[in-house]
Amino acid sequence: MKRILPLALTFLLSSTAIPCAADVPHPSDTVTFKYLDATVAYERVRHAFPEISSVVTGIQVKTNTITMDLSDPRAEEVRTRLAAIDQRPKLIMLSAFVVETDEEHSHTTDRSTGKVLSRPTLFTIEGQPSVISQRLSNGKYVKIIIQGRVLAGTVEK
Repeated sequence: MKRILPLALTFLLSSTAIPCAADVPHPSDTVTFKYLDATVAYERVRHAFPEISSVVTGIQVKTNTITMDLSDPRAEEVRTRLAAIDQRPKLIMLSAFVVETDEEHSHTTDRSTGKVLSRPTLFTIEGQPSVISQRLSNGKYVKIIIQGRVLAGTVEK
């Protein structure tokens, strides 16, 4: 018993003096987002580049940043991808016609097949929901909720 105790004590003391690989800090850097939420940015890049999970070491919601492990060889590619999607949302104009019509013409785009109740126009930010509402003659309201989606890529003309 006397021999075991000194060996155990020697092991404990020596193991704390030798750093293991997990204790050595890796160089890290952060990417700060100006327009896009950091968690949304992470998810968007993760769908196209699943390897991001081995590069990203944390997401800080309060500072809207993503911390990356710079020792990973893919860190620069992840930084480039993240920076590319942090773009100012576009201001868009929505113009609508609210038309009272019959069932036969309810799916056409021809405004002359009914009574135009209003022509609302609103400005909103791309990707944000918008609401157009109109009071009907019977006192009820029609509400149109428009949910825009930001698509990856662009449409070529």
